[in-house]
Amino acid sequence: MVVRYWYSWGVDEHGQPQAAVKDRPCVILKVAGEGKDRRVALAPITHSEPKAPGQGVKLSPKTQARLQLDARPQWLVTNHVNECAWPSPDLEPVRGSNPPQWSLGVVPHAIGREAARQVRRERDLGRLIRIRRDRTQERPRDQGRER
Repeated sequence: MVVRYWYSWGVDEHGQPQAAVKDRPCVILKVAGEGKDRRVALAPITHSEPKAPGQGVKLSPKTQARLQLDARPQWLVTNHVNECAWPSPDLEPVRGSNPPQWSLGVVPHAIGREAARQVRRERDLGRLIRIRRDRTQERPRDQGRER
């Protein structure tokens, strides 16, 4: 499933996730646990081409259109994930949905399988970057508002 999520790309000097600057489409790659113990791993979709082969899966224009993404080339990143409790307060509803909807859709099975294969390889090679998100962080649109 593809959702909009406030994705964090790194950690600060104390090992805490850096604040996300915007919400972005992300693919839920893994779900573990049940009820209040449920956790997910999310991988971002970005316009930036992967720096190395095998660290991202290019989305087709047809898939991008179905997921309501713009037409510029986009990749599902496979060497970087956020892990968090689910459901997460960092989840955003689909823009313009009323009542709120949470899913943009799903990626084709072939893309999901290839992404899972690449994530496993990155993990096995010790190159998978995992950002554990256990707390909601203030987001730009929340500045000055009570949470």
